[in-house]
Amino acid sequence: MSTKRIILPAILGNTNEWYDHALYGYFAPIIAQVFFPKQQQTTALLFTFAVFFIGFIARPFGAILLGHVGDRYGRRQALIISILLMGASTATIGLLPSYASIGFVAPLLLILLRILQGLAVSGELSGATTLLVESSKSHKRGFISSFVMFSIYLGQLLGCLVGWAIITLFPHHIVITWAWRIPFWLSAGFTLLILILRLFTNESPHFIEYKQQSKEKILPIKFIYDHYRRPVLQVIAIVCIAAIAGYLLVGFLPTYLLTQHAFSYKNSFFINSSIMFMIMLLLPFIAWLSDKYGRKIFLTIGATGFALFSLPIFWLLTQHSILLALCAALIFSVLLACINGVLLIAIAELFPTAVRQSGVGISFNIALAIFGGSAPLVAQWLIQFTHNPFSIAWFLIAAALFSLPFIIKLSIPEQLLHFPVHSAQMPSMSISK
Repeated sequence: MSTKRIILPAILGNTNEWYDHALYGYFAPIIAQVFFPKQQQTTALLFTFAVFFIGFIARPFGAILLGHVGDRYGRRQALIISILLMGASTATIGLLPSYASIGFVAPLLLILLRILQGLAVSGELSGATTLLVESSKSHKRGFISSFVMFSIYLGQLLGCLVGWAIITLFPHHIVITWAWRIPFWLSAGFTLLILILRLFTNESPHFIEYKQQSKEKILPIKFIYDHYRRPVLQVIAIVCIAAIAGYLLVGFLPTYLLTQHAFSYKNSFFINSSIMFMIMLLLPFIAWLSDKYGRKIFLTIGATGFALFSLPIFWLLTQHSILLALCAALIFSVLLACINGVLLIAIAELFPTAVRQSGVGISFNIALAIFGGSAPLVAQWLIQFTHNPFSIAWFLIAAALFSLPFIIKLSIPEQLLHFPVHSAQMPSMSISK
């Protein structure tokens, strides 16, 4: 199967999963009213973002489980399981009775479904990344892998646009009553289409080669603990800025613009959509450049930029001007694209075929569980505690300064640049990228 025919099922599946995953963040103010109606607005939002965070706690466990499936039985098998799990849990959220109907059982069921979503999306990201990088030529690996991150933003953008359409087409009381559920129901149809495509997707050629050459039955999580603890910790630290910036964008910024700066639903969705659209345009270009000049330079530019420009970005957002908000969106887009355009391929190049899906999934999803899932909750708490809208900018600056030293020290083992079939331990020789 050609790389192009492998890219399509990977991109569509990842798009669907992140569409599903993003809906919760976009509809957070409405979900707060449906499932936590007896709380004040800010407290209800805190509860809602806490449920958002709970879904992330499940992600490392999903990465271990689906990573084990992917590394032991094949990337394709793990991707089929993840799409079924995500589609079913998201569609069920759209069917949940409200707090007014069944009381406290409603938010409990919401928590359970968020956990299932977390399990599913963790395996999707690592599985799609691994399948694409192992199916592409070395001089195009960064460019091809960028379509995984591209599909993440495509899914989030679709979720944002569908959310905007629902808010635009229906009166507010209808949205709260039932129309908010429509985007969640749409997931079922998308899931069926992608499942059919994935059933006819071929396995990664690197995985097939590994299975033919090696008969050993390693336990991926143990192998990583024994030989790859340092790369895992390094990835967790590097992903910190990407996770916090990304989930402030998806899970918090629409609510921030709506509740703190009196932007309408339509304008807050428009600003968010603009950021994601610009990031999507930049991702493949930056990844293509990274195939020529290395991954490290773009990670450094992005993290340094957030350290320097987070305060100006949020100053522009607080000026109650769509034009200035779009200027902030442009700066934010360039910085996040520099990081996310190369992040997944940089992680994948640190692990051998035998444990690549587990290595990517565990390290990336632990970082997202710690930093990404908590970002909207921490942001909302900072605003309530400090009464200062610029506290979010300082949050971003702190994340950038934490990640930057680890990015500077990043090196990709020379052996793994050629993606060997397996490697018993980290090679002593490494070169900086």
